[in-house]
Amino acid sequence: MRNNNLWKKIVLVLVIIAALAMFVGGYTYYDFIYPGSFWVNIGMAMENSMESLLFNPVLPIQDIILNEEFMAGIDAGKRIIILFYSLAMVLAPFVDILIIFSVMDSLLHLFVGVGFKKRRILIVGYNDKVRKVIERKNENGKVYLWTDYFLSTEEERDLYFKNVIVKMNGFSLGDSPDKYEKQKSKFNKFMKRKNITDVMLLDESDARNIQYYMALSSCEVCKKRTIHFYVYNQTFDAGNMLREYFDRKLEKSENIAKQAETYNKETYNKETYNTHMDLRIFNYDQIQAEILFDKLPLYKGNESGGKDVHLLIVGGDSLCQYIALHAMNQGVFSPDNKIYVDIVNDNIYEIRRNLRSRFNKELVTYVNNEFTINSDKIDGSLTIRLTECDPMDPELISVLHNLQGSSAGAFTYLVIGSGTADENLHTFRNIGADYLFALGQRVPVAMRMAYSAEFKAYLSSYSWCKELYLMGEDEEYIGLDQIVNLDEEASIRTYNRTYEDMANARIYSSGKDADNPEKDEILWNILEYYKREVNRALYHHRTVKNHLYSDYGNSKEEMQRFWEQTVTQGDDRDLAWSNYLLADGEYPMLIEMAKTEHRRWSYFMAGEGWKYNPKKYDKVGRKLRMHECLCNWDDLVKKRPETVIYDLISSPLIMNE
Repeated sequence: MRNNNLWKKIVLVLVIIAALAMFVGGYTYYDFIYPGSFWVNIGMAMENSMESLLFNPVLPIQDIILNEEFMAGIDAGKRIIILFYSLAMVLAPFVDILIIFSVMDSLLHLFVGVGFKKRRILIVGYNDKVRKVIERKNENGKVYLWTDYFLSTEEERDLYFKNVIVKMNGFSLGDSPDKYEKQKSKFNKFMKRKNITDVMLLDESDARNIQYYMALSSCEVCKKRTIHFYVYNQTFDAGNMLREYFDRKLEKSENIAKQAETYNKETYNKETYNTHMDLRIFNYDQIQAEILFDKLPLYKGNESGGKDVHLLIVGGDSLCQYIALHAMNQGVFSPDNKIYVDIVNDNIYEIRRNLRSRFNKELVTYVNNEFTINSDKIDGSLTIRLTECDPMDPELISVLHNLQGSSAGAFTYLVIGSGTADENLHTFRNIGADYLFALGQRVPVAMRMAYSAEFKAYLSSYSWCKELYLMGEDEEYIGLDQIVNLDEEASIRTYNRTYEDMANARIYSSGKDADNPEKDEILWNILEYYKREVNRALYHHRTVKNHLYSDYGNSKEEMQRFWEQTVTQGDDRDLAWSNYLLADGEYPMLIEMAKTEHRRWSYFMAGEGWKYNPKKYDKVGRKLRMHECLCNWDDLVKKRPETVIYDLISSPLIMNE
């Protein structure tokens, strides 16, 4: 988001300077002309200040200068006051322009779209991480904090200056059904009265966050308008519980709508069905990994022009896990390129356990601290290797030499993410001093360090450091603007609607309905949770696509030709579109893009614990993490050719956002 408050601060400072200068200057002149009339002079000075800002000064500067008696009778101090008065008169028109601009800018931001105006955020839970989240500058709106943590008067005052209002101490859902319902009623009234748009559940306990979500999302206000929930979770199992609960609520809500008296099977349309449900399950390290690769794409590291990637992550604990998973969504370009992710950490047990709980054994095998893609259902090559070594251990350099000397080859990307700056700096200097990258390969480096221009310039001077990104005080601690990212949310919803438009053959309307946030929100609210995550992963692949396809100059010409051939189709349009696309030799670049997108989607789904299976439900009707399109390209063309068109649209859509 743009920093709109900067303009308001500039306007405020200029208004204060101009108003004070005109008031003091006017009073100085009137006091000389009408001595002894203090309140009268004050009133005339105030009137002159107001009129001056309206382009119509009562006391022009010429009148003052031409009054020889006044000019001769004032001392040096009053001459300086009159000088500032003159400058204020010159400044007044520009102040007026800035005031008008600021007001117009504020009015324009009232129409950003449904759900994307200035937010009113309710935070439930308070701990060290939440403190750091609040410390970051918040441009999204007013924040209310409900917590059972005792806050001192000083803490409350500090939060108030950060635009955070502490509404309640001793928050609890209660230990009986009556207290539970009473507390829910309190929440419902509060969210309705304060027009809450976002609820952030940030307790350190996954169980409590799940309990809070189940209670608050069932409040009456959530049935009448969309409340955006952001729920912090530490474990993959907790995230799965939230997803399953959300999807069951979504399915139940849709079934109720279908059974209602107003439901008409002939006219029922998903576009007119709004569940008022939204949920984002997040982890701070997950968001950090997304920001990292958005700002420093994974493919920037390979100077040879090849598509192989060798990512080294030293330190970082859970950050290692999320960077590796995000690399799965970033790395695989073709069946031939190889992706290696080396994680060097002094606590690989926790990382290994989390990854093993996340991957499905039918797609990803684990042997001797290595995770590898082993299924013919996904083409391409990915290996995640875990090596136990303390970043401060003298053996670290020897370990890194062995990793680089293996079949994986030279490192192409480096992340140093330990919890302490000393460990990170020690690792960086050792790598530079030991000439680890002896082949002359320069690599991008992401490093968890406090930011300063001088320090960044010093570290960037190392010959092997191609580009440096510091995850420091500005990036290490995720703030409200990163969690409630309005630009990102709007873009993701727009991508989702474009898919829906294409499925309904409306994508050819020459820009008609191109900006429809109300419709974006409705279509988003009916999505299963995994489909929302698919859209997010697609959004975060845009920088990689722009890099990979930078030399595909003829792709736009192919796309234009393709759309012209497929403008009008009947009920089998998806299959017809796919047949056009797959015609021999007709669209080689579009086919390459579609293959890459399908491969990226497959690796993302594998990282989320999915596997290939045509079935979607088990024997008792529960949804399974299985998908019939989680297969290689050739199988997809044979078994589900009508879905190929969806792989096609994403690349041009992302590249031309």
